[in-house]
Amino acid sequence: MPLSPAPEVRGTIPIHEALDRLLAGTGLQAHIESDSVVISAQAPVAQLSQVTVTGSEQTATGPVYGAVARRTSTGVKTDTDILETPQSVSVVTREQIEAQGATGIDEALRYTSGVVAAAYGQDPRGDWILVRGFAPAKYLDGLPLPDGSWTANTRYEPYALERIEVLKGPSSVMYGALPPSGFINAVSKRPQEDPFHEVGVSYGTHQRKEASFDFTGPVNEEGTLLYRLVGLGRDSKTESDYAFDKRLMLAPSLTWKPSVDTSLTVLASYTYTRARVKETTDPASLNKQVPLQPEHQAALWVDYRFPADIAPGLSMGAGVRYTGASYGDSANQWRASAYTLFDAQAQYNVGNWNLQLTVNNLADKQYIAACNNAMWCYYGYGRAINLSARYSW
Repeated sequence: MPLSPAPEVRGTIPIHEALDRLLAGTGLQAHIESDSVVISAQAPVAQLSQVTVTGSEQTATGPVYGAVARRTSTGVKTDTDILETPQSVSVVTREQIEAQGATGIDEALRYTSGVVAAAYGQDPRGDWILVRGFAPAKYLDGLPLPDGSWTANTRYEPYALERIEVLKGPSSVMYGALPPSGFINAVSKRPQEDPFHEVGVSYGTHQRKEASFDFTGPVNEEGTLLYRLVGLGRDSKTESDYAFDKRLMLAPSLTWKPSVDTSLTVLASYTYTRARVKETTDPASLNKQVPLQPEHQAALWVDYRFPADIAPGLSMGAGVRYTGASYGDSANQWRASAYTLFDAQAQYNVGNWNLQLTVNNLADKQYIAACNNAMWCYYGYGRAINLSARYSW
């Protein structure tokens, strides 16, 4: 093998730098020991496989990687660090729900302080939960859910949720009339920029059979349009004879995000609950719909955040809620008609100030929530307006 001449080195430079220049490209290396220069072959360089490290900042509505959430919007209605929230808020993350194998919101809250889950035992007709000794109000994405008595209790579907937040203590200044125990706010799964696809099946106690799917990701190459489609089907018996837990759930959502400062998110959900009396000692109620339990429930919510160059800090939202017809008695003689309600919300952040206006039952619609008989009918909630102003420092 022919030898090539070493490069010429001139000037006043440190000895180790001169040796490095002389041996550059030869595969040799030099180091000084006492008064001698030792030349040896360079150690081979190992080629390591590529390691990709990704990270993401937590938000009040996005996924949490782990069981500990650091941000919430339940306490002050803005994306805030939990440590800076002036109320007690407990958060059950998606990962915790899955780790505990929770199939209902009462199961998901079993390890939450101050909460008594399944206060009246298992009941597929509703979620019976006590917070600090009182029944809490129930919200979904910051909006109140229909709530009546007994079987009119609205149920959450945990598979459609990103997190479950429990605010403990009075909060009427922020949300209007509430029980003294506080409320539960469930946060729906939202479209994500990173593609994710999941399908699953499960089988368990009481012949519980369930199939589910969850798909999300960008619709276009630019990533300005994101989608999410979550679905579940369940067929199960329960601990009580002749009681069943059957459910179909579909929750599509879409986010349009033309820029970093602007986004429009549409959340939708539909739930079909078939609850019929199959065996009973009361012939009048056989094959009848379970009292106060509507078969059909649906909701749609749209949230728009204005661009920073048009209206910085301004966001607006609107929602529509549909509750199907239900019967107030076991013989299905007293029927409460279906009703549709509209809600609206506007929020403005400027400096350290946050201003928010929330209107539930926007049209002040008068409707019957339930009728037990000719003497007992219950009106639903009328229009409720709440304006709040907060200053943070």
